[in-house]
Amino acid sequence: MNLKIFLLAVSAVFSLPMDAQSRLRNSRSHKVDTVPVLVKSYMDSLSVSKAKIDSAAVESDVNDGRYYRLFAPLTFYHGVAGDMFSLEHDGDEQDYTLANIYMNRPDLVRNTERQLELVGPVINPYQESVTPETELVQKVVKKTENADIEAPVDIFVAKPNFWKFSGNYSLQLFQNYVSDNWYKGGESNYSMLGTVTLQANYNNKQRFRWENKLENGVWTYDLAEAWKGVQTCFANLAQEVKTKYDVELKRIGSIGISAMMHGYLAFDGKDELLVPFRTWRNNITGEAADYLTKTLDFNIPQRWSVAHIYQAVLNKEPHVPEIKFFTTLAGYIHWQLCGEKVLGIGDASGMFPIDENIASYDKDMLKKFDELENIRNLPWKLENILPAVLPAGKVAGILTEAGARLLDPTGVLEAGATMAPPEGDAGTGMVGTNSVRKRTGNISVGTSAFSMNVLEEPLKAVHRDIDIVTTPDGAPVAMVHVNNCSSDINAWAGLFGEFAKALGVEVAPDTLYSVLFNQVKEAAADAGGLVNYSFLSGENITDTQAGRPMFVRTPHSKMNLGNFMLAQLYSAFATLKIGMDVLINEEHVKTDVMLAQGGLFKTPVIGQQVLANALEIPITIMDSAGEGGPWGMAVLAVYTKFCDDTVALADFLDEKVFKDASATTLAPQPEGVEGCRSFIKRFQAGIEVENAAGKAFVDE
Repeated sequence: MNLKIFLLAVSAVFSLPMDAQSRLRNSRSHKVDTVPVLVKSYMDSLSVSKAKIDSAAVESDVNDGRYYRLFAPLTFYHGVAGDMFSLEHDGDEQDYTLANIYMNRPDLVRNTERQLELVGPVINPYQESVTPETELVQKVVKKTENADIEAPVDIFVAKPNFWKFSGNYSLQLFQNYVSDNWYKGGESNYSMLGTVTLQANYNNKQRFRWENKLENGVWTYDLAEAWKGVQTCFANLAQEVKTKYDVELKRIGSIGISAMMHGYLAFDGKDELLVPFRTWRNNITGEAADYLTKTLDFNIPQRWSVAHIYQAVLNKEPHVPEIKFFTTLAGYIHWQLCGEKVLGIGDASGMFPIDENIASYDKDMLKKFDELENIRNLPWKLENILPAVLPAGKVAGILTEAGARLLDPTGVLEAGATMAPPEGDAGTGMVGTNSVRKRTGNISVGTSAFSMNVLEEPLKAVHRDIDIVTTPDGAPVAMVHVNNCSSDINAWAGLFGEFAKALGVEVAPDTLYSVLFNQVKEAAADAGGLVNYSFLSGENITDTQAGRPMFVRTPHSKMNLGNFMLAQLYSAFATLKIGMDVLINEEHVKTDVMLAQGGLFKTPVIGQQVLANALEIPITIMDSAGEGGPWGMAVLAVYTKFCDDTVALADFLDEKVFKDASATTLAPQPEGVEGCRSFIKRFQAGIEVENAAGKAFVDE
């Protein structure tokens, strides 16, 4: 599951230039008796220079008023570049000077000629001089006795250089020589063709890539990286507000935090992290998950927070007695911003089972857990170390001054924003696709993939591959969760991007994905006999303990780019299909609409159609499909700020958010359905090979 947090910031510090450092190191000191001579010589040179400047004559035809361009805030004038590269070059000294700055110090450029045109002409100055009134307060500043004299300190603050420049040129000479007897019909032609291409791009958006890391056999995430991402996000937001509205972002009405569900963040009485963050991706809690599932008669997957804490108990980890509080990543960020140890009910349902009737943790199951033999003697009760539970719409805190500094280290953002209950990306994805009513469902694809199906009635049986969680307003949801989805696609896309770069071609990420995905149009329905396993980590549904991304083909497989990319997409959805078959074929869960969202759907049609063929159900995608959970969390923040208890979340979404939303639905294609079935057979047959690879190849 991708970490998706709504807000973030960035800063940069530049060191002294290397040549300046070199000059400082090579400077020579002079003896005292030589200093006056040097000073006098320097003063004489200044006097000569001044006399020369004063006596210089400026021709009237040059005194055209354009010299201000050299002293005003540096502006890129289109005519300068045009003159410089014109075959009939007629640039003057000003143009040479400006062109030299453009080429060597583009970071100094503050405006473009187009920006000046939008601002309008300069206001005519007053003709009369203005003499300010002054009042002499004190003639002489009193001398401070015994004051310490400190050397002045220069502070240099520089912005990151958002300008990227590139260019190329070519020069071709042509000669057509026929004969020396030109006067009798021969000819001799000479021509020259020159081309110069300059590219300048300004991009002040900072990208931050979220990804779990495998360290010491544990999938984790550095909290320092999390805060870097949060601050980068806020910086981008502030910059966008400044660019669009020319307003400095000082106050925010409401804020919501969304992040990966599940996992384990445990803290002691001093609010210090006891062990590194253990994310949902780990398959290290199998013993605990199996035992709790049997004891509670409720499916407890390995990724759930309660499975992590109980596995730590079984492993007799020394930190367990010191636990005073544990939570999810969204809960942790929220806590640091406003001081409240709370969770939205959707995120809380991935920590411990929820009782729909009381909109909180199931009391009977809490009691059963605390009565376990290896739990009863611990110095804490589970309910006391879990975060409090809040449904969507409730105020979950107020942004503190310390929280504002965490979001915005520059100090511009003010405290006081209303905090919405923090949620997991599964719940925010449901909001972002208007899928919180009963008999609705949504599918979210990212680092992991999951389907959320809002239930009309409880399931008939406990299924190891089906989680029971809730919507952000507390309705039961059947969740099919798979650990692996887009990570392997991203890895292959990165490889293709490196290949393009090696050829001298820079391809933007969105363009790269679009080109690769569109190759699927030329693929065979069964992916040409190719098979891919996108298991970067273990996968519970296939009982795969260790991830080993693997691509397999036979000598007669049809290896081409279209088939390769289709195999990648089939692989991303394969385990999701296995879990969905349980809901559809065994539990007969009905949904009126199934919506999908996630980055894989930014390329129109392709991913949507493959998913419809794989699951054999119609798939609907809204215009906001590529935004996913962060946008859903923003909607929940608005809901918290402006709605009261009389407006249900589902009604708010229908009437205020999605009233005029457009959507596209694609039905399964018979040929694609059969092709995917063929792929799934090969996929399942090769699971033994994937599992054997996990045992044979050690991850170092």
